[in-house]
Amino acid sequence: MTEGPRRSPDRRSDDTRLSVLERDLQRVLQEQEKANNKLDRLNDTMNAIQSEPQQFPAGRALLARADSNRERIDRHDARIDSLEDWKSEVNGAAKFTRQVQLVLGIILALLTLYQLTRPA
Repeated sequence: MTEGPRRSPDRRSDDTRLSVLERDLQRVLQEQEKANNKLDRLNDTMNAIQSEPQQFPAGRALLARADSNRERIDRHDARIDSLEDWKSEVNGAAKFTRQVQLVLGIILALLTLYQLTRPA
């Protein structure tokens, strides 16, 4: 034997439950709408900050910091370039010193051979 769907004996309790559910649904929809509005405002603010950072204190501070960092990077790049120039100068001087040593060594070896082969 199959039973049909249960029906509440009191129709008013069903109406009350339905009205409570409808109120809850309306409250949830209103909260969702408020959250959507807040999200839209936040999104608009972030878009404005990104498009015109000078308009906001945080954007100005960020741009000032970025400029300061760029200046530091430029200073460091200049120092690195000067160190590389100095290194090439030192390498050139060391190469020249080695060549002078080689020439002096050859001269000294020739003088020594001359001294050894010269009749006494």
